[in-house]
Amino acid sequence: LTDFHSALFNAVISHWLAGNTLITDNMLARAMTGKDTAEEKIILAIKSGMDTLIRTRAFIDATHEAKAFGLKGLENLKYEGALLDVRRITATINGQTLECYKIVAEPWLLTYAKSKDQLNTYDVRLLNAPFQAISATPENISVVSHLLNHIMAILNPNSRIRNIMLYEPLYQLAWIDATTEATLRVKRWRLRDTVHKILDVWTNEGLIDGYEDLDEDGKPVTNGKKTAKIKILCSVKKRRLSTKKKNYTSVKG
Repeated sequence: LTDFHSALFNAVISHWLAGNTLITDNMLARAMTGKDTAEEKIILAIKSGMDTLIRTRAFIDATHEAKAFGLKGLENLKYEGALLDVRRITATINGQTLECYKIVAEPWLLTYAKSKDQLNTYDVRLLNAPFQAISATPENISVVSHLLNHIMAILNPNSRIRNIMLYEPLYQLAWIDATTEATLRVKRWRLRDTVHKILDVWTNEGLIDGYEDLDEDGKPVTNGKKTAKIKILCSVKKRRLSTKKKNYTSVKG
């Protein structure tokens, strides 16, 4: 599964936790981008992604872990089944007949994550705001999801996640390839520019203090040096960040 699938799964569980058991492709797109309308390529990516999540089977055997750590309500946990227990149905909502997804039961991965306190909850604005500066494409949704998950891990005082990220995984998320080295350099520069725009938004929102590009040696980039990493600047106070509205949920990890 990809970071796009992760973003889509988090959109589904956020709707579930908000009490929405009937959801549409547009509702999922709005949860991921904040935009009221979605382009066809986003809707098609969501349809394909939901097919994948519905078909994907999950297996969890946390019986020993549950006993060792006293996971509440999960003293004997074994689960094998669909990652999402969802049905496709046709429903009439506000006078409109729409194809919908009916969430039949709470996803077990969500149940498991709640028992271990492995959920991030934050204002959906933090997820949506970057799409005022960048286009809402499946690739950019993947990049935003990847960056936000990493930053939320950095902000967790119990986490050992470093505040330095490699660009290479981000290039792969954006499916960057090219037939010539020159074209590849341009595409990578554009991706780094997109990352900078996203992080500029989060700096203005107060999520992070800033960022800095680094070369392969972990030093600030100078002329002639290849940009290989990015350092997320977060002060200790950011680890206590609290937003007024915590209406979006993601599974940690």
